[in-house]
Amino acid sequence: PFLHLLAYLDGTFVFIGYDDYFYYKKLGFKNEIFIPNFYTFEPDKIKSSELKTHNIVMLGRAADKIKGIIYAIQSMPFIIKEVPDARLILLSSSYSIQFLKDLAKKLKVDKYIKFNYYTADISKVFYDSSALMYTSLSEAFPLAMVEGKAHGLPVVAFDVACSPPYQSGVINVDMLDVEALAKETVKLLKNKDYRLKMGKEAKLSLNQFNNADTEKLWEKLFKSLMKGTKYFRQFQKQIEEKYYDENKARERMEKRYRDLLNLHKNFSCHQLNDFTKPSYVRNIKACPVNKKSDKSK
Repeated sequence: PFLHLLAYLDGTFVFIGYDDYFYYKKLGFKNEIFIPNFYTFEPDKIKSSELKTHNIVMLGRAADKIKGIIYAIQSMPFIIKEVPDARLILLSSSYSIQFLKDLAKKLKVDKYIKFNYYTADISKVFYDSSALMYTSLSEAFPLAMVEGKAHGLPVVAFDVACSPPYQSGVINVDMLDVEALAKETVKLLKNKDYRLKMGKEAKLSLNQFNNADTEKLWEKLFKSLMKGTKYFRQFQKQIEEKYYDENKARERMEKRYRDLLNLHKNFSCHQLNDFTKPSYVRNIKACPVNKKSDKSK
């Protein structure tokens, strides 16, 4: 009800997520626009990793289960089997990280994972890595992914419905498919030519947006609002023609919905409305496995 109420407000809503723009547009918002987020760095001023190692890096808040760090850890037994010297470098906070260490120990991969709580020089870690693992279950503007791509790292990720420009240079696998995540990572680690190709593609994908252009878009937005609705609509049309493809946005949102339905295997004991509560999602747990029902399917 609150979201529908917003549709009647006169304010302008700026979305940094391509798909969120589509979603709220369909809710009936009157003044919405898509403008990409600012980078906190200049990609063209960052040198690329030489991709010489078998290190995999991942960034994410340990306490935020939406970041899906457990799935990165679950992929390691499969990866180590094919690439014994592979290492996962986890850049995260020290808060609520013990359950991740316990999981790594249970899977007997704790010696292959480096828990790095803080580093003053994140570029050093990127330069010493050859792939970025991205297991978020939901994204709008994947800044950590963008930062990895700025260092020329190819990305292996769950296929979440984030803005299409950030799909380039990314190897997507189905949501929660840990084995596929591992398989694609192994493919990168074993084939240097392939990872160099994907790393170059990852970095080039960032050319679509830059801070100077994004700043100009904000300036144009404010000027159009000051001039009136007619000018805002003209600017909105320009933005859509340059960045927006409604058919692709619809496909992405439909995929997001299918992904939610497919979560029934692990989360069928939860109600659909539960997924609209951030506090609930952050602490969500998988449902108990019903082996009998699984065999009957």
